[in-house]
Amino acid sequence: MEAMTLFQLNEFIRRVMALNFPEPVWVKGEIAQLSLSGGHHYLQLIEKSTDPDGAIVAENKCIIWSRQYAVLQKRLSGQLAPLLRPGMQVKIRVQVGFHERYGMQLVVEDLDPEYTLGQLELERLQNMEALRKAGLLGKNAEVPLRPVLQRIALMASSRSAGYQDFVQQLGQNPYGYQFALTLFEIPVQGQGVEAQALAQLDQIASREGQFDGVVIIRGGGARIDLGGFDSLPLATRVAKFSLPVFCGIGHDTDETLLDLVVARSLKTPTAVAEHLLLHNARFEATVEQLGQKLQQRAARFLQEQELYLSRLQLLLRQSAQSSLRQAVQQLQAQQKLLEVLNPLHTLGKGYSLTLKNGVVVRSAADLAPGDTIQTRFADGIATSTVNSNKNQ
Repeated sequence: MEAMTLFQLNEFIRRVMALNFPEPVWVKGEIAQLSLSGGHHYLQLIEKSTDPDGAIVAENKCIIWSRQYAVLQKRLSGQLAPLLRPGMQVKIRVQVGFHERYGMQLVVEDLDPEYTLGQLELERLQNMEALRKAGLLGKNAEVPLRPVLQRIALMASSRSAGYQDFVQQLGQNPYGYQFALTLFEIPVQGQGVEAQALAQLDQIASREGQFDGVVIIRGGGARIDLGGFDSLPLATRVAKFSLPVFCGIGHDTDETLLDLVVARSLKTPTAVAEHLLLHNARFEATVEQLGQKLQQRAARFLQEQELYLSRLQLLLRQSAQSSLRQAVQQLQAQQKLLEVLNPLHTLGKGYSLTLKNGVVVRSAADLAPGDTIQTRFADGIATSTVNSNKNQ
């Protein structure tokens, strides 16, 4: 049997494949690699086994010609690029072809975005269940909030509109509050979100004492752009983080895994800034209320003390007046007693008082004839000489 040339073999394969695949077919797989050259997109599509090791069981090259890429990009309203990333599950319609030199290739003609989104949602639900079983849903909300949230570790892209909105909202707040913002730059979409965010969280953790909380924000965007914030490792790290974490991912209806584990999830970066302002304003209002209560209690205390002093002053005055009256009465009584006991009072009743050398003579035996004595009467003194002394 004469041997075929390689070209003949490949040409035969091309014809067989063209005969068996006259129409495009839909195929599912995972994008392993993606490259761009000359405006054309080259994909390495793989399928993994369901075994724990996840070994690759099939692999093929796919190409999206630049003209077809533009058609798909327009049909998907500019959301084609987020779907074409390594690790994404895709469902694509391909024309199976074979080239004698380049071998088999799949030319992409269409893509089903709902399949990719559905796979992402399925993965998200599986990760959510894993978080629930681990007790991590809302875990970060258990971290105590400090009374004032002022020193903020901000994880964001400085080039995003969300970053500008957040900074402006805090800087122009009506309360005049000052904030210390430290930016930890992260991408807000694409494959790099998870790795960079985890690295920045490690940096923040190493400086934990310098911050009151962490804020993770991004601007608005399509649901597919939020894939980085559906990362199970990132959600797990945030749930267990030692500082309270606030996020404003910029979406109205969809929830990411990050939303489910943080201390507080808000819709937009501006809403996060407003939440911080209101938190601090509530603390200021509490302090003012306590100050007012303290002033009121101090005023009541002073009034009570003034009333007590007034009553005490009245009691003292009444006691002094009572004591004075008693003293006057006692003095008057003593005066009357002295008047009664005064010798002059006795002398006024007709009695007299005999003195010898200024000493009261109490007995006739104290006198002798010739002694000079003085007799004291109520109205005067008489001097006389004792002629005789007769004792009874």
